Amino acid sequence: MSMLDRIRQKQGNTQINPEQIQAHSEHKAKARKSKGDSPTTITFSCGCVKQVAHIIAKACGACREKERQEKNKAAKQKTENKQSGLPHGESWKKKASQRLSRLPHGSEFSNLIYHKSTKSWTGNLIIPAEWLKEKFPDENSDDPLVFTASAEAVFKLMNALDSHWRVWLEEKRGQKLGEEENYSDQELI
Repeated sequence: MSMLDRIRQKQGNTQINPEQIQAHSEHKAKARKSKGDSPTTITFSCGCVKQVAHIIAKACGACREKERQEKNKAAKQKTENKQSGLPHGESWKKKASQRLSRLPHGSEFSNLIYHKSTKSWTGNLIIPAEWLKEKFPDENSDDPLVFTASAEAVFKLMNALDSHWRVWLEEKRGQKLGEEENYSDQELI
């Protein structure tokens, strides 16, 4: 409620002239002096200390400005991340360092079938025999490598099949590492 509204409410009239406002202000100032009211030293919720004539339950202006700047900076960073396609936060750095290699050329997901009774999908991941012969010549098989899995959703099924492939590949890498000293990831992928 403004000072004008308070004066109107006390006097019961709606027409207030400037002399009444001045008189009210002077009256309040005299009352403050007679009561011994002087500016009070308060501590804000942020810890800053300041002398004030009245108390507001907020952080001081400097701290509010600092908080506003931090929010603007965070919003700007979030916008930049969205525009560049990066996930929020710092987790994108971790994910980028753990990027997985692609499946071999000619790999295929096949026989994806939905089972109503179990509410799940089953399917296969087939790694071509040509790739196996090229990367693992000591394997004497003309058959492709086939992984089978089941999951409640197609994407989860594909991830499960991919995981089976990567576990198999790590086992093969371990065997090959034992045989060769100079090994690189690109040799197997």
